[in-house]
Formats: sequence, structure tokens, C-alpha cells
Amino acid sequence: MANEALTKQQDFVVRARAEGYSDDEVRTWVAEKSELARAEGYSDAEINEYLGRRDFNPKPVVELGERARRGLAIRLTEDDRRQMARREGYSDAEINEYLRPVRNLKDALKYGWGMGTTSLAAEAILGGAMTDKLIDEDTPWYLRNVANIATMVNDAPGMYLGGRVLGGGLPGMFAIPAGLRSVFIDA
Repeated sequence: MANEALTKQQDFVVRARAEGYSDDEVRTWVAEKSELARAEGYSDAEINEYLGRRDFNPKPVVELGERARRGLAIRLTEDDRRQMARREGYSDAEINEYLRPVRNLKDALKYGWGMGTTSLAAEAILGGAMTDKLIDEDTPWYLRNVANIATMVNDAPGMYLGGRVLGGGLPGMFAIPAGLRSVFIDA
């Protein structure tokens, strides 16, 4: 029953996107219709069942928060990433290309360059997405180093700004790129 309801909601969203409606327009329409249904006496449980919504289960979020508080790594498995991408409407071919981890020199350079502050700033200003490659635990050490060097080369303007112009010395050289990266990634 839950899968049938979820499929109904996904079908509705896919049809709405195909007709040119944005996600915001779909959410607004669903919110308006939900309010009308409440006014007619339907319960939230009935509305959610009709729309294919499931009750929010806070347990996984709480567990992630607890792991973070204890300083444990929070890692999404490849299956978690695939499920999240499918919910967003991506095809398996798009998911396979996106989730392809770094396994060669070209991908390591692309990943490292893409994580540099200059690239992140350009993507924030001009639009676009962050690098589509992943460094995972199976990426060889030498490719990780190549990615780190490419990131440092890309960070050179920020490092110069922090170390020379602002007079921060060595700490400033690393603080400015780290701060900028945090701003651009979290934005």
C-alpha cells in the first residue's frame, strides 16, 4: 500500500514536471489542495495517504546527529545516494555517471580543481553544480594526493590574499580558502 501511494505521488510529480510545472508550483498546488481537503473534513492521515506521503521517521536523523556529536564519520552508502537521486527523478544512467568515484588521474584532477575556492566561487556566481566526482575510501592514495594538489593550486589566489594581503602569514593562507570553501559549499 505504501509503495502504491508513493508511486502515485511520483507519477504525479513526473507528469507535472513533463507539463512544465516547477517543483515550487507543484508544492504550492499540493498545499492549496490539502487545505481545501482539510476544510472539507478530511484528516491529515487521509490526505497524506491519498498523496502518497509517508509519516516522517525522525530516527535516522537523530542517529546521524548522535554519530556527529560523538565525532563518528557520517557516510552515505552508494545505495543511499542512489535512492536519494531516484527520489529526485534522475535516471539510472545519470546516477551511474554522477556516482562514479575517482579512479583515474583525469577524475582526480577534475575533483580537486572543482573543490578549489576559485571554481566554487565561479559556480556560485555563474550557476552550476559542484564537482560530480566522489573521493571515497577506495580511491588510491596517489589520486587523493593529486586531487589535493589540484585544490591547492586552485586555492592559490585565496591563499595569497590570506597570507600576504591580509597579513595573516601561514595561518591566513589556509584560513581564507577554508572559510570561503565553507561558505560556497554550504550556500
